Amino acid sequence: MTREEAITKLNAQVQQAHRRLILQRFMSVLAWTMSATLFVVVIAIAVPKFWAFALEPSIWFWSWLSGGLLVGILCAVVWTFFTKFSPLDAAIEVDQRFQLKERVSSTLSLAPDEMDGAVGQALLSDAMRRIEGIDVCSEFPLRLGWRSLFPLVPALLAFFLVLLPNAEEEQRLQAAQTKQENKKQIKASTEKLKKQAWNKKKKAERLGLKEAQGTFDKLSKGLDELQDANKGDKRDALRK
Repeated sequence: MTREEAITKLNAQVQQAHRRLILQRFMSVLAWTMSATLFVVVIAIAVPKFWAFALEPSIWFWSWLSGGLLVGILCAVVWTFFTKFSPLDAAIEVDQRFQLKERVSSTLSLAPDEMDGAVGQALLSDAMRRIEGIDVCSEFPLRLGWRSLFPLVPALLAFFLVLLPNAEEEQRLQAAQTKQENKKQIKASTEKLKKQAWNKKKKAERLGLKEAQGTFDKLSKGLDELQDANKGDKRDALRK
């Protein structure tokens, strides 16, 4: 194996460890960023539960949720990028986790002219012999620790808030109930007036007051129309 092939193979092992270190860092950071952004989403979801506004609740919910998830991922990417391990850091980690006593990191830190020397060649040969056949993935596993469960807390809160009615829905329900009660009251009042008009009409018939009978017929007809047009509006019913 030539020197270039040996260095390429050594770098391949270190690059694999490097990628896994970065991915592990991203996964760890993502738990924190997602927790933070989801808590903001929970606050935003809670707003329509107490204050009614014109925007459709589903649009409000999905906009904040998708935006929160996107911001959480982007923050994790940026954080990982600015705190990522360097290739030399990965080589040092390989040495430590496989107990290679700095053979890999020392070899990769040599300058090209130092690599051509006897010491460099011997160090490269020893590093290749030690690293031959090792499984980088076995010592660089991708783990989801207990901190990865942090986003579940705001996620559960968001789920609980979704089940609660919005302030706008509460207002609509209250208005519907009030309207229904008004309809019953208006109906009861008109029924009472119709009964009184009927009694007055009968009295007018006994007295022979035909004009009064016609007036009470019109009144009964108007009360029937009022019942048919009853929409639960007390002010409108009183005016009619």
